[in-house]
Amino acid sequence: MDSLHAKHEALVTIEELWSTLNSFRSKQSRHPHSKYRYDPGEYQEVCNLRREKLTYPEIATRTGLSLRTVRRWLGEGKQPFTVTNPAIEKLRDIGLAPLFMDDERILPLARLLGATFADGCLSQSSDRWYSVCFIVSCERSGGADEVARDLEKLGFRCSRHTVTRTGRINGRSFVQETEQVRCSSLALWLLLKTLGAPSGSKTDMAFQIPAWIIQAPKRVQYEFLSTYLGGDMSVTRSSRAHPRSFNACEVSFNKREDLADNGRTLAVQIALILTGFGVRTTRIQVSPSRVQRLDGRKSVTVRIAFSNSNASMENLLRKVPVQYCPRKRIRGDLVAQYTALKMRLGSRRTIPFHDWADSAKEGLDNTLLQWDRVERLVSVDCDDVRDLTVDSAHTYVANEFLTHNCDYDIEGSVIGNTILQYACNRAHTKALRMKFSTMTEKELRFGFQKLDSKPEIPLVDAGKCRHELDWLYGINLSRLLTESALRQGRGYATLSTGRVQGPTLGFVVEREEEISYFVPSPFWTIDATIAHNGKTHSLEYEIDKIASQAEAKGICDECRGALLDVKAVESREIHQYSPHPFDLSSLQSEAYRHFGYSPARTLAFAERLYLDALISYPRTSSQKLPPDIGYREILSGIASYAEYRPLVATLMTRGDLRPNNGPKDDPAHPAIFPTGESPKRPLSGGEAKLYDLISRRFMATFADASLKTSSRIILNHNNHRFLLSGSNFVTLGWFEFYRPYAFDDSRPLPDLRVGDKATVQDIKSVERFTQPPHRYNPSSLLKKMEDANIGTKATRAGIIDLLYARGYVREERMRASELADKVTDTLSTYCPLIIDPSFTANLENLMEEIQNGTASRRGVLVEGLEHLRPIMLSLAENEQEIGSQLSDVIVAQKVADVTFDTPCPKCGLKLAVVRNRGTGKRFIGCNGKWQVGCNFTLPLPQFGNLTLLTRHCNGCGFQMVQARSRGRRPLVSCPRCYATKAGGTKLGFSMNRIPSETLREFPSAT
Repeated sequence: MDSLHAKHEALVTIEELWSTLNSFRSKQSRHPHSKYRYDPGEYQEVCNLRREKLTYPEIATRTGLSLRTVRRWLGEGKQPFTVTNPAIEKLRDIGLAPLFMDDERILPLARLLGATFADGCLSQSSDRWYSVCFIVSCERSGGADEVARDLEKLGFRCSRHTVTRTGRINGRSFVQETEQVRCSSLALWLLLKTLGAPSGSKTDMAFQIPAWIIQAPKRVQYEFLSTYLGGDMSVTRSSRAHPRSFNACEVSFNKREDLADNGRTLAVQIALILTGFGVRTTRIQVSPSRVQRLDGRKSVTVRIAFSNSNASMENLLRKVPVQYCPRKRIRGDLVAQYTALKMRLGSRRTIPFHDWADSAKEGLDNTLLQWDRVERLVSVDCDDVRDLTVDSAHTYVANEFLTHNCDYDIEGSVIGNTILQYACNRAHTKALRMKFSTMTEKELRFGFQKLDSKPEIPLVDAGKCRHELDWLYGINLSRLLTESALRQGRGYATLSTGRVQGPTLGFVVEREEEISYFVPSPFWTIDATIAHNGKTHSLEYEIDKIASQAEAKGICDECRGALLDVKAVESREIHQYSPHPFDLSSLQSEAYRHFGYSPARTLAFAERLYLDALISYPRTSSQKLPPDIGYREILSGIASYAEYRPLVATLMTRGDLRPNNGPKDDPAHPAIFPTGESPKRPLSGGEAKLYDLISRRFMATFADASLKTSSRIILNHNNHRFLLSGSNFVTLGWFEFYRPYAFDDSRPLPDLRVGDKATVQDIKSVERFTQPPHRYNPSSLLKKMEDANIGTKATRAGIIDLLYARGYVREERMRASELADKVTDTLSTYCPLIIDPSFTANLENLMEEIQNGTASRRGVLVEGLEHLRPIMLSLAENEQEIGSQLSDVIVAQKVADVTFDTPCPKCGLKLAVVRNRGTGKRFIGCNGKWQVGCNFTLPLPQFGNLTLLTRHCNGCGFQMVQARSRGRRPLVSCPRCYATKAGGTKLGFSMNRIPSETLREFPSAT
């Protein structure tokens, strides 16, 4: 492909950018100080009038310009193209104005221009002319990462949003999720607009491909097509009736019916460019479209059909790029390779294309399959080969050589072994094991060079035994509980339990019982203060809790206004060693403490970072960092971030880097650490926060211990002793590296020495009460599960989410529901083993023995069945009674889940959650609709599982609600305050947005 040729004339000049900026002058501000008010024609007119020796005021009156503008142009010599404009100056600063064809950045610009033609547009606000945006909507087939990368190369920032698009095709409605890439930059908007990008809806415009693209070198056309065809190109397809033939290779797009001629002109331009790549166009067809426009206008589909000849097919699939749509590109590669093999081997010797393509899995990244080395074709039945790596010298599909590179732990070993055994014709006996903990290219290559042929039978048996026990206990017990309640005929509810879920729910219910049975006891404390050098300091009385009010009152009376003597000043040094590296549990706890992320959400973010090769494998229980990961290389990598650079420089000056490893170990993976790789896409939100937490924790593990001085001043009065405690950092040590996640709790002490005196400024007794134990939150429950040795590091977070999904617990501070109490009570009566954590922990130990080779999988399963059989018999005998009790609770909880404690502010009756049968939307309605005609309503969140909380709004007293969506932080809000702020209703009045007919469709929630 030819290279870029230098052009003497600029492709984009400053004057052209100003012309584009002034092209929508009618929308500009008329303020005299506007920076966008200049026009070259007006400037020439002003100069001509000046030559006629008119004064500045006369010129301003004649032209209608402001006197300041005339003075700037003539008196100060400020020409229109030299006046400062932020957008144009930014293009000038980054070297994009003027722009020449030999500039390498013309290539990403050509790709962005093609993306604008295919899946994007240049939008502009009708109210504010300067509020513009570059938008590209990428479908599931990809492209968002590439668009963001090109924008970053050019020096522009972007944001990404998931958008749901709806419409109708051929009489049927469709819903499509797309990812939008947005860049709200006037500079980028001006540049792309000047280069010929369309603005507005492409289906309503007669846009054409810019002439400079048609005349540009092949390399520029290549990049333009790579994104344009990635959005609109339909890659060649084969039919099931004729599996060895290909048809319907075309480029298609829609236009309004009155723009059909312009659409044909655009198709001719596309065909002209493709001709230069050796792709022959057979016909251009305009036919009625099956797409139904929202405005009711008719539309047409413009199709460019290509020749199916071998030469044209080869050029289309090999030379014409599709970069912003990986699935189409891979599909094209498969078709091209299959066509070449069919020509070489003959149709009779090749299997049908669909069987071959299904084996290859076109969704894989194309770099994993080396199709050039294929020698023969083997039909393989495999549903998922994402974890099977193909060696460049021995292709799996071709020569049946493969490596097992699933995660090196129990779950990964079971998955890989199962695929190899059942989907790959018992290949587990000859496959080689690839071990790695990060997705970096360096470690992947090293792992591939050090393949292990040692079988993993004990590890696989332990994993399979875990799955089988979970199935035996979970499926059977859950099904019995669910069906026993269902047979009562009072509605359906999914009830579940299991060998891990049962004890976990038992922890929550047991804590709830402790809280409900807790009887608070009163006690009194002494709060006293002294003043020294103009500052007030709080004192602690030597006795924390005083049993009687009379004793506390006596202490206060005796010490009020007394002069305290400083009897001693004690001080000691405390060394706080640097923290251990993260294992998964400690990472989830820290993320919950600092960000409020649930364990499942933290794991989801960590897995994304791992797949992007930014951190090591997150599902680990190790707190050790081995030296072979390369401490200095990782630190040098994360030093690319400006905020880490001074911290890394401090660590690099140390002679020897030794992390403060913790006691926990994992034979499969080390502790979690950053890889030092640069991100291939911008990190934002939870991913960026979690990466920062992991990076700072990694640096902190190498830092010195912090030195802290803890001091205490002892003050006496008669027989009463008061304490004044404080602390101060001598050296920060690792605290400096772990900010803002490590807090400085220093508390300076007054300058008091032995023999000094201080007067009591204020003293009082405060009545307090003993507090019940705190309810579990997701982080503390995760720690409880870990301490009890139930579940695994990979499944504990899912169990906690399942408790919320089943309705067993509510709120962030986990409150057990009535259903949880009844299920736990039933299980404790008929099968207490299932909620006994020691029983589950014993099974976990037995599975560890399987892994170590000291126990057999069959023996553990037999033991588990011996415990399960009497449990099932006991439950089956009492199924009727169990179902009756559970169904009563289920019905009561369903009513309670939708009924508010707060009465209707208009009529005083009950409020409940109702749902519109037509739209499916939920809202709060009053039961008085059918009694007194009350039509009070309030809005509710439409997404997530809705929970009515027990706490009330501090502002209006209304009951709070919580919407919990998977992978997101729970949303807690007050419906009444939200409606008031949104202007939807006034307190005590009804909302008229929801018609009264809607409420009539629903029965009362009570």
